Amino acid sequence: PVDTARGRERVYDELRDLLRTLDGPSTVLVSSQALAIDDANPAVTTYDLLPHSERHGINDDSIDRLLAYVRARQAEGKTVYYHYAEFEDVDSHFRKYELGFAAYFHALQAEFSLREIYRSSLRPQRLYVIEARLSVDK
Repeated sequence: PVDTARGRERVYDELRDLLRTLDGPSTVLVSSQALAIDDANPAVTTYDLLPHSERHGINDDSIDRLLAYVRARQAEGKTVYYHYAEFEDVDSHFRKYELGFAAYFHALQAEFSLREIYRSSLRPQRLYVIEARLSVDK
């Protein structure tokens, strides 16, 4: 357990170091593990998926709310990042008969282009920039 905790902290430290380099006022971070990383750069707006899921569950409605939130932040000119963590990797479920946390990630992948900018070799931790899909003229 001690080695596991140290490994997790080391991965979070790497991610925190990266978050410190981001332009806080123009940055939004979506994460199911926000409490572990949101102090890294206090100027970054953090959207925590845990309270979101507590309020709305993990279902089609809560996914639509998240997608609308991301679109609105992008419309404001913000750069939105998605922190993929263990909750997504093992598809943790918040409530028994609902979708798991991976549903948020898959919905974002379906609507946006997710560009990976960080991947830990130690734990399932990744950071993506959420970007509008480029439309291709036919």
